[in-house]
Amino acid sequence: MTEQHLGQYTKSASTGEHITSVHARFILQSAARELIPQERIKACLRWHLPNEDKVKVHHHKSSKKAYFSGLMVCGSVWHCPVCAYRVSEERRKELHRSLMNWTGGLVMITYTASHHIGTPAAEMIEAVTDGVRRFKSGRFFNDARKVYGWIGSAKALEITYGDNGWHPHVHELVFMNSVLGDDALDKLEMALRLHWVEILGSRGYLASTERGLVLQTADKDLADYVAKWGHEPSIDNPNFKDRWTLDKEMTKSAVKKGKKRGRTPTQLLTDYVNGDFQSGELWREYALSMKGKRQLVWSRGMRELLRLGLEKSDEEIATEIPDDTTVYATLNIEQWRQILRHDLRGEILYRAGYMEQDDFSQWLAETLSKA
Repeated sequence: MTEQHLGQYTKSASTGEHITSVHARFILQSAARELIPQERIKACLRWHLPNEDKVKVHHHKSSKKAYFSGLMVCGSVWHCPVCAYRVSEERRKELHRSLMNWTGGLVMITYTASHHIGTPAAEMIEAVTDGVRRFKSGRFFNDARKVYGWIGSAKALEITYGDNGWHPHVHELVFMNSVLGDDALDKLEMALRLHWVEILGSRGYLASTERGLVLQTADKDLADYVAKWGHEPSIDNPNFKDRWTLDKEMTKSAVKKGKKRGRTPTQLLTDYVNGDFQSGELWREYALSMKGKRQLVWSRGMRELLRLGLEKSDEEIATEIPDDTTVYATLNIEQWRQILRHDLRGEILYRAGYMEQDDFSQWLAETLSKA
């Protein structure tokens, strides 16, 4: 980050100043904006919408959360920690709803490829995602699907960076017609593994016969594993760097796997905030490689089968204001410029979330008078 911004954040850490997850997301957003200024994140929750000259602050009483309206949003789950948090929460809720009434079986399949330091992120991502497309396009998969009762699925794309470079993987939560016994699961896993190795090999890539494709029985808790990009930096650890951990991501055993696999993009961006400029370059490579890709993809017909309705875009979700909110403040252009100059967006949403309206109005007036 720039020396000015980096100094601001490390000063907060060294003095023990309270940094909440709301503040953290805006700090990370500012870091991302510096790394990819040519992308839409440059305007996200900063620029007014066309024909709008007011910014409103909304308070949602039951959730104790606050929202801005009247501003552009980027809606990027890859680039923007603020939008990613909002989108992920909605996707996770939707996925949980789909599982509540599912009476058949569930399995989790994870696909990946052998990876090496120095291989570009874009190349590894294409190898895995194209491999999954080919894996499911031939006669073998269609026959296996009929035999084992594979109804449909939801796929999520993820990438980490470790000692062996970029490690993309696809997690697929599969809805089965019925619960499979251990013998059937073992046979299915072995058949899928061999097919996956063959598919990658035809493109010149390798996959471990043990780790390239992993199948495990799934329960409703694994919905979080598939739709897990809604991570919040934790505020419980007094150490600033350790404070930026992933929350609500997966079970404890899966967290241990995550540490072995390497750093997530959020961790790379966090290390950049803490002065590691090489991590910033890695995060930039990740961000540009993932641009335009969908993070959660339903197979054809599954949303209708699960009665999920029309799928909203990420930008629609990031823009939505929940019902039953109260407008706590209406800010004019000059006031908003003051807020941006002093980087108060996170502080405003944090305070508007928990404070009563009169107390918030008083705090905001005093703050703007000093800005």
